[in-house]
Amino acid sequence: MKRFVAACMTACLLMMMVPVIHHAKADQQFSDVKEEYFAFKEISYLTDKNIIKGFPDGTFKPSQTVTKRQAAVILARSLELDLTNVEDQGFEDVSKRTSGYAEISALTELGVIEKEDNFEPGSPLLRSEMAKWLKKAFDFEGAFLGHIFDVKDQELLPYVEALAAIGITVIPSDTGSFRPEMAVTRAQLVIFMTRVLEPSYRVSVPSAKYLMPELEFLMSKEEVKNKMTGYTLVGDRADGENSWMLTYSDYTLQMDNQNYTLNLLFKDNKLVSIFLNNNSSSDYEYLSADYKKAIDNQAKLLSEEIPFPMEKLDFEQAYFYTWRQNSVGYMLNSPGDISIYYTK
Repeated sequence: MKRFVAACMTACLLMMMVPVIHHAKADQQFSDVKEEYFAFKEISYLTDKNIIKGFPDGTFKPSQTVTKRQAAVILARSLELDLTNVEDQGFEDVSKRTSGYAEISALTELGVIEKEDNFEPGSPLLRSEMAKWLKKAFDFEGAFLGHIFDVKDQELLPYVEALAAIGITVIPSDTGSFRPEMAVTRAQLVIFMTRVLEPSYRVSVPSAKYLMPELEFLMSKEEVKNKMTGYTLVGDRADGENSWMLTYSDYTLQMDNQNYTLNLLFKDNKLVSIFLNNNSSSDYEYLSADYKKAIDNQAKLLSEEIPFPMEKLDFEQAYFYTWRQNSVGYMLNSPGDISIYYTK
């Protein structure tokens, strides 16, 4: 009996010695981040990884603008950079006494932060700067099929397109805006960093929205005509029993700057198929590497959401994808013809 009691006491002591791992939740860590907050999961994720921390008063201040210094610290932690023996990068406003000196220096040495006379560590981080830092830090690649209207800087555009192509940032199809000059809040930076580190948090938008933001499937012919007043209608005809075809000329995709003929098929007065026919006289050579990359990125995003494999053909005179998401199917093939159709 004594042996039994001793064994039980030993087992209990051993159990007490085993550490209990608690996953940090934002509402347990920060008084101003409740479970219903839109960035709750992302804040919890980065807190759990010890990448972000709050303020001494127990708050996170998610709506507060993040400074370039704070962003550099978070990015360096995400990259798990070695901060020992970093070299001074020559910023006039960053000294060894500056909070975040090691992180700023390491990121500059890595080429993520550009070497300039001043770093302005206390200035707000702009979305344009964030796009450059993230692409350089993680070497993201990707071409974007949609329209980004407010990024006029052609040097900045590839950075934004790369993030949009893989679902780290969202470009609304109705506005095509990225807002490059807007300051990043702490919550927004957390969302971006979580999408960078954990692909399951990334977002995807159906290609139909990228290619034809004006339209929705199952619209009536009259509704479509009202939406397409800015385009030239060159065909309005019956196309079989209970079917109708509207044809528009000169539809241009910003992504490839190619001219398409747009055919819209209606069944029982409901839009069910969109065909973009490339009007270029060139064939396979026209389909640029960036265009192929954009298709690949879209396929990769959608493949994570659908329960069955996609079909792909890639040979000398064709580059063809077909897949479905929910009730919508997509086909993309050279020389750049695109078909989007409603399948339910």
